Amino acid sequence: MSLSDHTLGSGRRTASGNAVEDHVTAAHARKEVWILQRNRTPKQAPQNENTARITKALSAHGIAALPVDPYVVDQTRGPEHLRVQRRRVAAPAALIGRSGSNTGAEARALSAMLEAAGAVAFPRARALALAGDKVVAGRLLTAAGLPVPDFVEIGPGVDRHALGAALGWPLVLKAARGSKGRSVRLVDGPDALGSAISELMGLGRLMAQRFVAESRGRDVRVIVIGGTAIGAMAREASSADGFSANIATGGRGRAMTLSPKIARLAEAAARTLDVEIAGVDLLHAGSGFALCEVNTAPGFVAFEAVTGIDVAARIAAHVAARLGAE
Repeated sequence: MSLSDHTLGSGRRTASGNAVEDHVTAAHARKEVWILQRNRTPKQAPQNENTARITKALSAHGIAALPVDPYVVDQTRGPEHLRVQRRRVAAPAALIGRSGSNTGAEARALSAMLEAAGAVAFPRARALALAGDKVVAGRLLTAAGLPVPDFVEIGPGVDRHALGAALGWPLVLKAARGSKGRSVRLVDGPDALGSAISELMGLGRLMAQRFVAESRGRDVRVIVIGGTAIGAMAREASSADGFSANIATGGRGRAMTLSPKIARLAEAAARTLDVEIAGVDLLHAGSGFALCEVNTAPGFVAFEAVTGIDVAARIAAHVAARLGAE
């Protein structure tokens, strides 16, 4: 049974009855990688298709990958004394975060601690702090001179009429931390804004952003790895009146040419937020594009299907090169 058949935190054991701990000693010597992802179904490994693709691609480089639920890792004694289910485990050589902007405090702390102890992190702790918060990311991208639709952080006490006057109606309401387009609302007026704020407040800080009408129901996803854009996918909403083109909310993708203009913008955005493996979403704006967001754990299965680009292989090759495993 391979290392990737086991999940730290799932309670699964080998056929011999030994704990998963038996497989994670001397992690650095074996170039072991932890793929950090929440395991919400304890009896099953959190091996979604993206994670499974990365795991398989890493194995081609002789790198063992282990899905790990960061919330079951006891990190209170430091990186040399990590424990899972009260069992000692060795720290990995590298981490690949797959929770994106939903990465919680425990996972961010684990990533920062292991990176400080010598592990190579994708994304780095700094990138988790920057790109994982849409408000912070938007401010940094704007400060870097990159095109970002006007936005402002808001709360329940916001003057809705003044906000509408500043950004126009409709406007886009987003949770600062959220992914897959599920914490985004298109709001058409002050009353609807109040209801949307109440609906999303439980997700933490919120931002309101100018709606780019010409990009309604369509955008562009660019994958950037190691600072280089490798391809682009045009996305469209599944219905004519749809607002979001996100694949996770029913959008459809098709291959498109990666123009130099698109590549430069996506690469600049990933570089500004220090993200080595990024999914950069662009909005159609005039004769060019505006930045929607930078994802630190982009889903890529649909992207692979429409572009023919083996994203998992590109990710694995980049990780292997950074680990000196080539």
